[in-house]
Amino acid sequence: AGETEFFDKQEMKLLHELAGDIGFALDHIRTSARLDFLAYYDPHTGLANATLFHERLGQRVQDSTQGQVKLALALMDLERFKIINDTLGRQTGDALLKQVAQRLGNAADRANIARVGGDHFAILVPCLDGPSDVARTVERIWRECFEQPFRTSGNEQRISAKFGIAL
Repeated sequence: AGETEFFDKQEMKLLHELAGDIGFALDHIRTSARLDFLAYYDPHTGLANATLFHERLGQRVQDSTQGQVKLALALMDLERFKIINDTLGRQTGDALLKQVAQRLGNAADRANIARVGGDHFAILVPCLDGPSDVARTVERIWRECFEQPFRTSGNEQRISAKFGIAL
């Protein structure tokens, strides 16, 4: 209202209750959105988590069995991550995981990448021309992720990863 004391006490009480209800609803919406995010995405990296990845993998395998596309699954395990995490601390380990996720997202389609465990990532690789094409793609992803050192807490870290590939 443009003037003071436009609303009487009962109307003001109702408006305060309404504001409280709206605030509660907004908090509920924010909490619900956060829970939905946590149900399907890794909170440290923002990548899909194992649950979402398994759903996507199931869809892609079904497409593959129907002959629409060929598919490869690359599982990646960071080497020496536990040593870095134990000696330099979890904050450094988390920062390193975020950087790995960022580089993976730059090297491959983010929708095809997931963090499926502590230092384990999974990547769905379209298999266009057979196994050699997949091997070249995984090698390119590895190069883009691990050729350059990582910087964490002002320190330079060189890490690598092992890949397992299934067609």
